[in-house]
Amino acid sequence: MAGVYAFTFIQSADRNFDLVVDKFRAKRTMLMNSQLDPLTALPNRKFMKTRLAELCKSVTPFAVLFLDLDDFKIVNDTMGHGAGDDLLLQVTARLKTMMRETDLLARVGGDEFAVLQVPAKSKREVVALAERINQQIAAPYRIFGEKAVIGVSVGVRLALGGVNEPDEVLHRADTALYNVKAGGKGGYSVALD
Repeated sequence: MAGVYAFTFIQSADRNFDLVVDKFRAKRTMLMNSQLDPLTALPNRKFMKTRLAELCKSVTPFAVLFLDLDDFKIVNDTMGHGAGDDLLLQVTARLKTMMRETDLLARVGGDEFAVLQVPAKSKREVVALAERINQQIAAPYRIFGEKAVIGVSVGVRLALGGVNEPDEVLHRADTALYNVKAGGKGGYSVALD
């Protein structure tokens, strides 16, 4: 009788353990999904803004680069949404090759990305990254056997840690991006204080 009881107890404990593990996995998956873009698996806007708020409180100098793909809509509209998704994945792969371990690359909208360059030691270093991004993203893509060419506009805000408000940093980077777009796309602009 004691053996049956022990066996039943062990089975019950195993089921309870499995339930706890499943619940933990479900919570972890929900948390990851709330912080990651489902297509690219990059951090999303919410995650990026949380990290930006942390940086604004630190003493580490950093830069925010807002990236908006030029002519993405043309590819998406003429070749289809599957082609648009493939293009976004290829863009993501190219951007990842330019990131340092300390940088954060996020997808913050349909064809919009953001980079938190941490640390950003100088304006020259940040501009060099913006130029590399412009050059790499402008190289032709192969999508479903066809050639596609797009560009990227980059708005940059260089910030000293500990003296910035996250909304102000984002606004300045966004304004710099708008200036590039108004000037004809395919370049970068650095927000001035």
